[in-house]
Amino acid sequence: MGFIINQPMQHISLFGVLQHFKLEMEEGMADQPVHFGGPIDTARGYVLHSAEYKSDGTMPINTALSITSSIDVLRDSALGKGPAQKLLALGHAGWGAGQLEQELQANSWITVPATEELLFGDHPMDKWLLSNKSLGVDPYRISDVAGHA
Repeated sequence: MGFIINQPMQHISLFGVLQHFKLEMEEGMADQPVHFGGPIDTARGYVLHSAEYKSDGTMPINTALSITSSIDVLRDSALGKGPAQKLLALGHAGWGAGQLEQELQANSWITVPATEELLFGDHPMDKWLLSNKSLGVDPYRISDVAGHA
């Protein structure tokens, strides 16, 4: 299971999701985008978040990150008791047996360490730039035109 982290949805926000579920919200709560997490199970929400938050439905990923797909994380976030860092996604990406390995071998993916700035940063285009720059690549210096020698 994987998540697209740089594609915020245009017409859905955390505030809208909380209103949809009729959850009580703390006054002045900051709104956040909801991301398109991938093409599988797009009606289901997932919250990728910092590991200090835990509820019954929380699954740790590592010492810094967890994921929760229960409504508890939304309810707690609405009341200011949720995770310090979070990314709400609808849907996820998935692969069949051996498919991801083949895609990695074909260089279809950029793999970089998951940093807080990369996962939870506010600007989607920055995530793409950060991932390239963490590999020492400036994507603006790559030409899309082939030459002949």
